Formats: sequence, C-alpha cells, structure tokens
Amino acid sequence: MKKAIALLAAIGGGVLIAWIAGSRALSGKTLVTNWPARDFARQFPDRDENESGTRLLATVERFGDDLAKARPAMSEYIRHEGTPPPFLGQHANTIRTLRAQIVSNPPPVWALQINDILEPPTPPFGTAMELFTLFGADALAHRSEAAAWADLHAAWILARSLWDRPEPMSVMIAMSGTRVVAAVATKLQPPIPAWWSETAAFDVRPPLLRSIEYEAWAIRVRADRYPVGESDGSRFDDAIRRVVAPLFRPIRAAQASIAIGRLQKTVTAATHADPCEPLVVAEAPDWAAFVRRFNRFRIEREGVDKLLTLRSGGMFSAASQCKSGGWTYDGATLAFHGALPPQTSRMTIIPLRYDAPLTRRSAPPSPSGEGGRRPGEG
Repeated sequence: MKKAIALLAAIGGGVLIAWIAGSRALSGKTLVTNWPARDFARQFPDRDENESGTRLLATVERFGDDLAKARPAMSEYIRHEGTPPPFLGQHANTIRTLRAQIVSNPPPVWALQINDILEPPTPPFGTAMELFTLFGADALAHRSEAAAWADLHAAWILARSLWDRPEPMSVMIAMSGTRVVAAVATKLQPPIPAWWSETAAFDVRPPLLRSIEYEAWAIRVRADRYPVGESDGSRFDDAIRRVVAPLFRPIRAAQASIAIGRLQKTVTAATHADPCEPLVVAEAPDWAAFVRRFNRFRIEREGVDKLLTLRSGGMFSAASQCKSGGWTYDGATLAFHGALPPQTSRMTIIPLRYDAPLTRRSAPPSPSGEGGRRPGEG
C-alpha cells in the first residue's frame, strides 16, 4: 500500500511539474492548430516495394562490398575526372545490366507506411547514394553519348522515385542524385535525350515544402500518440503511461504546436523567397539552411539547361528564377552574375560559369576505342 501511495504521489508530482514547466514555456506563444491539414497523410497511401525495386536491389548485390569501397574514388572522379576508377571496368557487365533494368522497366517503388512514425519502412538510401555516384562516374568514363546519357537517365529515374516521397531524408537524397545528373550532364555532348526535358523542368519546391510539412505532421502525431514517451516493452511502465497520458497530452500538444509554428514560418518564407536571397528564419535556422541548398540548386540547374540548349544549337535565354541576379552569354562565356547560398564541401560541384566552346562538338573517343559504343551496347 505504501509503495502504491508513493507511486501515485510521484506521478502527481511529475504531472504538476510538467504543467508548471509547460505553462511557462507556452506563455505568450501563438499555437498553430490548423496546419498541416488533419488529412495530410491521405496523400500517401500505403504501398509495397514493387518488382522493379526488388530486382534493382538483387542486381546491386552482385557488386558485393566493392561498390561501397569504390564510392570515394568515383566521387573524386566526378569532381576532378582524371583516370576512371578500376571498379567501372571490373563490373562493366553488371553496370550495363543494372542500367538497362532501371531504364527499361517501370520505375522502382519503395515501401511506404506514413502512419508508422516509429519504425516506418524506408528506401535504401545508402544504396541510392552509391548508385548515383556509380552512374555519374560511368557516364564520364564512357562518353559514347547514348550510353553516357543512359547512365544519367537511370540515375534520374532512381532520384524520381525518392522525390515522390514525403520524408525530408528522401527529398534530400533525391536532390543529391539530381545534382549528380546535372553536374555530369555539363560534360556530355548532344544529342540531348528527350528525358532531359523532365529533369530540366522538374520543380523541386513542392516536394521540398511538402517534406517540411510532413515533419510538422509527424511532430503533432507523435505528441498525440506518445505524450509520455514510447513503449519500452515493460507492461508496468506502459500501464502508467496510459494512466497519465491524458494529463500530459494537452501540454505536449501545445509544445508540438510551437515547433510546428517554426516549420510553418519556414514554409511561408520559402514559398515566396527569391532563391538568390539568403533565406533566414531565426526560429528555425537548420530548416532555413535546408531550403537554401535547394534554392542554390534551382539556379545551378538553370545554367546546365542553358548550356545544353546552346550546345544543341538553340538560342540563349537570359530568363531566370533569380530576381537579384541572372545569366549572360556573350558568344563565348555563359555565366551567372549574382549571389547564391554557398556550396557545402559535400555537394557535387555544378559550375556557374562555362567557357568556350559551348556549341556542339564531336565526342571524344570512348575507352572501348570504337568511337562511341561499348562492347555489347546495341
């Protein structure tokens, strides 16, 4: 009996402390209760991994540990070129098979269960990053135009499978892959394949803003479902949680609303921001930095598309999403003039200046010595 009384006293004391601390934290705060929409999760019905995704992962297993080990060398090759990493020649057949599987079949789909916020299924992020690097390096090493562009097409399809998801990590990895595609595309020659138009026109803002909204939605759901923490497997502790949850839930919900308000400010600012202006959200500096990375890419990709248009014999257009800067072309140099959010050291480099020759020129001989096709390429 004494133990029970002591336990109840401890619970009561804990609840009192939580209410006092919560009341102080919430004093003077404006709570956000109408964003994200309650039906946000309906945009993302549950789905299973499809056959294309399963087949892709099975083919990747043929690389063994070699792919992960070769990634640093391939990343360096994409940045600075030089000698192609030996991995590309050693696994040429598997690379060719993997590329054909991705390009020739329905896009991969990864399992999604948005309402599981504790241990949801996630795409193979590590594998995706390795494949983006692999296809980028392979495109550079084999500049037989059709094969090189096919490498980038495979990378774009893989990135597209992540852009469609709600999680911030998914869209961040998707942008990393799309950066590789854009960066390597600047080093290839016409003809520009038809699929590139989708890459050039793809608007990264909706998935970016949606991913921040997803984070806000998850914060609210977590506060409602687990106001005193997640289960640790103890029946006794879980019983106590169920008893005190109704007392803690209002405070947790209010605290969550404050955090959600910071994210809402980030989305509002990002929606109307000039991508060339430094986005600052004092209450959410990390999320503002997240947005700035996407804003920089929007302008970088503009330049890539302008470069490829010139190489294909098209006309230069000075149009830009940037209000405080823009592109110029004097017949010899394509360059961006203006300030952009800084690059981080881990970003794949995409130039903001391209010097002559910009117009179409013949492709260099491929490593196969056959002027454009690899052995076994049809």
